Amino acid sequence: MSTFQGFNITGIDRDKYPVFEKDQILYDKIYLILEPVDGCADVEAQKVWGDAFRYMVESWEQFQEFNHYKVTLEKVPELRFALEDYDKAFISAEGIALSPLLSAVSFVQGLVKFTNQRCIKTIEDIEYYRQHIDAFNSNSGHFSDEIRL
Repeated sequence: MSTFQGFNITGIDRDKYPVFEKDQILYDKIYLILEPVDGCADVEAQKVWGDAFRYMVESWEQFQEFNHYKVTLEKVPELRFALEDYDKAFISAEGIALSPLLSAVSFVQGLVKFTNQRCIKTIEDIEYYRQHIDAFNSNSGHFSDEIRL
């Protein structure tokens, strides 16, 4: 997980457009293809990235870097991180047609950039605490029988 640097948007999945559901065809749901920056993204790293992306989607308006999008975007798509068997990663953008989405791509790319930064920091924190756990475990060997819950 330590080498994971995040994702880049590499395109739109043409095979997932339009989205065919049981009783309707969705023209306002688009899947943006994500590729790992460094060529690898294990399951744990993708889960961390997905959590960081959810946070960015929920709180983007709090970041000054996104202020101009509050005015320029007609509609913000509903964005979700989506995985297919941990082999393929996507961002689904729902509630916006293809044409307006293309004008909002720089917004989504900005979210991905900030998500990558947040994810890398979170991974560093996880590894830092795991090192402390390893040190604790190697020094104490095991919990004594005296510890009772």
